[in-house]
Amino acid sequence: MSAPDQPLPTSSTGCINVFWHEGMLSHDTGLGVFDTGMDPGFLEVLEKHPENSDRVRNMVSILKRGPISPYISWNSGRPANIPELLSFHSQGYVNTLVEADGNGGKEICGGTFLNPGSFDAALLAAGTALSAMKHILDGHGKLAYALVRPPGHHAQPTQADGYCFFNNAGLAVQLALDSGCRTVSVIDIDVHYGNGTAEGFYRSDKVLTISLHMNHGSWGPSHPQNGTVDELGDGEGFGYNLNIPLPNGTGDKGYEYAMMELVVPAVQKFEPDMMLLVIGQDSSAFDPNGRQCLTMDGYREIGQIVRSLADKHSGGRLLIVQEGGYHVTYSAYCVHATLEGVLNLPLPLLSDPIAYYPEDEAFAVKVIETIKEYQRNSKFETMSLLPALTPISLTQPNPLISHQNPKIQPIFSNPKHQISLKPLDPVVSWTSSISCHYRAGQISEAAAEFTRMRLSGVEPNHVTFITLLSGCADFPSKSGILGSLIHGYICKLGLHKENVMVGTALVEMYAKRRHVEVAKLVFDVMKLKNSVSWNTMMDGYMRNGEYEKAVEVFDEMPQRDVISWTALINGSAKMGFYEEALDWFREMMIFGVEPDYVTIIAVLTACANLGTLGVGLWVHRFVLKQSFRDSVRVNNSLIDMYSRSGCIEFAREVFDKMQKQTLVSWNSIIVGFAVNGFAEEALNYFDSMQKEGFKPDGVSFTGALTACNHAGLVGEGLHYFDIMKRVYRISPRIEHFGCIVDLYSRSGKLKEAWHIVGNMPMKPNEVVLGSLLAACRNHGNISLAERIVRSLVALDPGSDSIYVLLANIYAAVGRWEGASKVRRKMKALGIQKKPGFSSIEIGGCVHEFVAGDKSHIEKECIYTMLELLSFDLMSSGYTPETIVGSWISDTVALRTKSVLSTAKENPFLILFSSNCQIGLGMNVRTK
Repeated sequence: MSAPDQPLPTSSTGCINVFWHEGMLSHDTGLGVFDTGMDPGFLEVLEKHPENSDRVRNMVSILKRGPISPYISWNSGRPANIPELLSFHSQGYVNTLVEADGNGGKEICGGTFLNPGSFDAALLAAGTALSAMKHILDGHGKLAYALVRPPGHHAQPTQADGYCFFNNAGLAVQLALDSGCRTVSVIDIDVHYGNGTAEGFYRSDKVLTISLHMNHGSWGPSHPQNGTVDELGDGEGFGYNLNIPLPNGTGDKGYEYAMMELVVPAVQKFEPDMMLLVIGQDSSAFDPNGRQCLTMDGYREIGQIVRSLADKHSGGRLLIVQEGGYHVTYSAYCVHATLEGVLNLPLPLLSDPIAYYPEDEAFAVKVIETIKEYQRNSKFETMSLLPALTPISLTQPNPLISHQNPKIQPIFSNPKHQISLKPLDPVVSWTSSISCHYRAGQISEAAAEFTRMRLSGVEPNHVTFITLLSGCADFPSKSGILGSLIHGYICKLGLHKENVMVGTALVEMYAKRRHVEVAKLVFDVMKLKNSVSWNTMMDGYMRNGEYEKAVEVFDEMPQRDVISWTALINGSAKMGFYEEALDWFREMMIFGVEPDYVTIIAVLTACANLGTLGVGLWVHRFVLKQSFRDSVRVNNSLIDMYSRSGCIEFAREVFDKMQKQTLVSWNSIIVGFAVNGFAEEALNYFDSMQKEGFKPDGVSFTGALTACNHAGLVGEGLHYFDIMKRVYRISPRIEHFGCIVDLYSRSGKLKEAWHIVGNMPMKPNEVVLGSLLAACRNHGNISLAERIVRSLVALDPGSDSIYVLLANIYAAVGRWEGASKVRRKMKALGIQKKPGFSSIEIGGCVHEFVAGDKSHIEKECIYTMLELLSFDLMSSGYTPETIVGSWISDTVALRTKSVLSTAKENPFLILFSSNCQIGLGMNVRTK
């Protein structure tokens, strides 16, 4: 609970930029006996794996809803790519994880499960940590927090360990070094030793790794390190790895003493350019993995100490990376306290909800003094973080610990244990440097580095080529012919045929550079192809608008996975083939392939564009049974689908039930209410969004302006337009100007609307001019309509709708000669009126009709029903209404239009009524 009757303290640092991506929740660690994944068969209730998504959901929730929320700025994470992973991890290890993911997952090591969705989550965790570090390096802020899962600090360059796949902190450290930081200090505070990070930089004098952890020792092949004080580093890195194994039961005072007596002096002597706090809130008596007694006060103190070190030595630059913390509720409180400390808040924002277990402070202090004495008496030949006095044997036992607690792991390791690291391969070093330039978008520098690599006599390997090709693919305007030159070199080595990863990278590069036919030639000569290769080729055709060829590739695939189906469905939807997207989704379900959340988002997009509410409802029911039912992106798509299908109350229900909303969620519901004509609700949600701490963006204001348009609120609309520019400093885009033009047009203020069009900083498009032209028709302004038509013809000379609308305007005011002149001009230009068509969803199928359509398979039933309806109408004394001023065809300038003739032109209405599908949405569109 919050501290009572206390004003909000002022932070001395502003805010913390939190980097997060909800896709990390897709890592499902399963059920079992603790973290074993085992079901013995005789237990009625199994427990969630400690590293489950609930703990992180609460961490996100407390930062969004807790008292610290005003100090938090949210940023989106992103997945890491393979070249980025190779800056810390070996190619062989990454390949192992890729293969395991492709095979449906497996237990990588004890308690560490790579399940479906885990690999994508691990990529997001790695990429999110890199984004947070880049945020600092680029000068956008000094404090960043990578809120990531799976955790990472146990992952070593060549193997997973302790729930960790990729070392998120290690990747961020390497990025800092690659970006010009001379030295980096890592302070790792977790109940378990940060062995993976230490291993990654064990031979480096550029990184000081310090780990405070319980004295647990090695726990098997995946964790050979002991975390004892004599694991000091190797080679140039000797003395730059400081382990502080604390006895079980160490609490706030012991950790503070260790920080002040051991950590602070080491960091002060090292003087790092960048600092990382790698922290897991599992060092409490309540954590299922914890054997320590840290409380919120302790974490708050740690945050303050680390922040003061960063202010003094790294210019305030500090990256916090999330690790453990497995108590579902208390860990979130401890995260809150950690960030309070980093922010240097003068008073706690939250009080501790749990009474903590008292620590044995005296014993912890004795152990820390022993560690300090050991460090003081050890001879460091290559660095001098601590004074070099009389050396003692590194294998000498510690009498204090053995006498005080004979069961505890000695703080000195087995003399036979050594961390074995081979000298850095020069190919890896060169490739890492090339990758650094590529990630920064410096393609010419990457190419120059590649040239220097060749001149130095170092032969590139397949990873080098993949890195270069990735750069050419992602930065086509900067790479010029570099990709083709690299391709030629690869062909000389034969890698384009023999190495599936290189071949696939070539296919992707050419596809992204709009040379899809060349990509297909490369694909055809590949002797080895995997699912990634096939998916890349299909996606290449899709992104280049070659739908039919993409389908051909899909049909030829020897094996299709969920990614293949999703790429096909998503590509179809992006190209506007919405019916086909739904057809592919049905086929996917028939083949028994389980869709993931990305598939569902693509399907909901198709449903929204078609108005197929029935399919959308079925998809929603399907989502409610899946693990991603709480996915923000999926729920945002549901809101959009329901809104565009006219079911705004369903959209509201989805929004209200969301566990957390993002700015996109708020924008979706605001725009949904606005386009459905519920102006008051849209504006109420716009206000509520700001009260919840969300800052409106351009889309938010588009929704507010649209609401004002539908309600005719000219003054309110102009007010929102003004505060968007003046208060929120948002530069109006064309859609905002379009809303203002439409606002004036609907209220009959055509002169003001035309003034806006003439003074826009960009050229008006067809939508802006079209709304004003429609208003000219409603208000009979011929002269302005003619000026607008001239502008529209300049934009799109072949558009039929421009001429049809102008002819209707002439007809509406009785200027038949003008209407006839327009029709003659259309005929002379060869422009024909395109028929409008209507679509209706019945039983999950979409039926399309044009005026007077007789091609439907049930046409006899439809027209028989039409005749019955006609008879009933006439018998009831119905008199057709005459509407003047609508040009319908090339030969008839004016005609009588009745409900009966409308039904004849739209026979789907009869099919609709005869099938009793009331409530299913209809769309009327022009092909």
